[in-house]
This record gives sequence, C-alpha cells and structure tokens, in this order.
Amino acid sequence: MKIGITVNANIGEPQGITTRAEGVFNVLKGVCEATLITRGSQDTDQKNVIVVKAPWKGSWNLKLFPVIARNRFDCTYCVQDTYGFFTCYVLSKLFRYKIIYEAHGLEPTPMRKRLRTLERFAVRHAHWVITL
Repeated sequence: MKIGITVNANIGEPQGITTRAEGVFNVLKGVCEATLITRGSQDTDQKNVIVVKAPWKGSWNLKLFPVIARNRFDCTYCVQDTYGFFTCYVLSKLFRYKIIYEAHGLEPTPMRKRLRTLERFAVRHAHWVITL
C-alpha cells in the first residue's frame, strides 16, 4: 500500500502537529510505502520526505496538487491539514483513493471558528476520521 501523509507545517520546526506527522510516518514506513509531504523552504535528505515550497499557507493547496497527482497514492492521511484535505479530496475523486483526516479536537474555540466550516466538510467527506 502506498500512503501519503500531508502536514501543512514545516517539520524542521518541531511543534505538536509536526511531531504527530513524523510519528505516523515512522510507524507506517515500517509496514507500507509511506511518504511524508510537508511545507518548508529547504529540501531534505530524508528518504520518502517531500518538502513543498509554499511560502504561505494559502499556496499549500496549489503546490500540493501536482505532488499528490504524481505519486498516485492508495490513501492520503491529512494530519490536521484542513486546507490540504481539499486538494486530496478533489484528487481522490479522479484517482479513487481513500482519505484519512486527523483533527486535533473538533470543538469550536474562538481561534478555530473560521475553520469550523472547512473542518465540517473534511469530517463529512473523509473515509476515516481520527480525533485527538
């Protein structure tokens, strides 16, 4: 099985979301062909890690599109990647793969209110949802 793990954050800057993404990647690479797709400004020497050079979060979707299309994954795992989910969702209709969406809590907070609509869409359209 070929799985792509997307995270709209720079794994070079350790934080909760990147730590989870790397953890999922490390577990899955032992049992399947896993690729970690992350946003950043510099390439990496790590095997099966693709750095997408998206200068701001809004450009992530456009830059992620060719990476997902080129790799033809059987499944994508969006690690708290609400924006990237839409790219994965559109391409899943074309390439017929499954999507796992990981959310860090689905309860609204003042900071997350703007993402509520996006998250609702992701939760309703993902094949599997993991909440933390």
